[in-house]
Amino acid sequence: MVVATGLIFDESLFEDLEIDGNLNVSGDITGAIPIENLTNVDKQSFDNLLDNGDFKLWASGDNAAPYGWAEDVDSIEKSNVSYTGGSSALLTTALDAGGSLYLEFPTSVYGYRENKSFTCYTLVKCDAADRVRVELNDRTAGGWESSFSEYHSGSGEWELLKVTREYRDSLTESMYLSVQCSTGASTAFHIDFVMFVEGSICPAFSPKPVSFIGWESLPPFLDENSANVANKPTLISRGLFGGYSLPEYAVGEELLFRMRVPHCWDGSSNPWFVCITSASAAEGIGDKYKMQLEWQSENTEAVIPDTTAETLTDEITLTDGSAYYANIVVFQLDGSLLTAGENLQMRLRRIAASASSVTNEVIVWHWDTRWRMDKIGTESIQGY
Repeated sequence: MVVATGLIFDESLFEDLEIDGNLNVSGDITGAIPIENLTNVDKQSFDNLLDNGDFKLWASGDNAAPYGWAEDVDSIEKSNVSYTGGSSALLTTALDAGGSLYLEFPTSVYGYRENKSFTCYTLVKCDAADRVRVELNDRTAGGWESSFSEYHSGSGEWELLKVTREYRDSLTESMYLSVQCSTGASTAFHIDFVMFVEGSICPAFSPKPVSFIGWESLPPFLDENSANVANKPTLISRGLFGGYSLPEYAVGEELLFRMRVPHCWDGSSNPWFVCITSASAAEGIGDKYKMQLEWQSENTEAVIPDTTAETLTDEITLTDGSAYYANIVVFQLDGSLLTAGENLQMRLRRIAASASSVTNEVIVWHWDTRWRMDKIGTESIQGY
């Protein structure tokens, strides 16, 4: 890769220029380099050279290799266990002797790829360590040579496997790309999206980079109508901040929230409801206030329930008695009771503390939910 800025180029300087490695020059650039005089300069592309690297095409059915691929495994199937959020990931089960999902490149590309670097990377999910990896190989008159990625660690999570190979010259036949499982006990693993690019750089994963897996905030919708009709909780302001002031619950002093369970959610981690709160006046160190969250959810084609899935509480013990000193209140919802796409409704109240309750009302300044995401969404237009 050449990065050259800040030079006034004299063409004569580059008549016999050969670059091995990186050329980096800083500043502004004027002039031009006669590119025909540059040799050993690698091209870098981010275009996927595989026609069906995303496994969208399954011409032979859901229990055969995707279009353009071949396999030598015990079983294979189209799966909805997907990192990228679609239904195109696949599950393969290798025989004790090993096996792979692979493709053979056409002979028409051999000449172009000689002495050039190409990179393959893919997402793999597997429970077995040191079994699954990616291979690029080629063959000349002298025989086979291969380059391999690191093995999947067996974490049970999606991991990015990457290998770069500089293909040899005088290629004769059989250039293969494979995601392979080595010999050992029968192993199930998922593959989702295979990328093959010219160059040695692994681009940021599309459509969702690996670093995206993690926690995201999704604020729920506050039903302000119910608060307005009851004229409580009381609206409160302090400078630019606004919130709701809650006494201990009697009748109507509550905040109602609703939202959709996100389709990007990983489907198993417990989500959180969080809110920023404070006492509305000075209180004593060690005084307490307790908040309660009740929630329920339901999907379509079902009767909306009149029950509560969980009643959760969190009690704050003041370590600073200053008025408006902010504390975070957290509630962990049981993820096993939720399904992506459901209508989730929640009710927040202040209830009696265990002891030494604060004298004044408690203000709720902000609210949010936190979800661990690992996919894009759903193929359904309506989202259900």
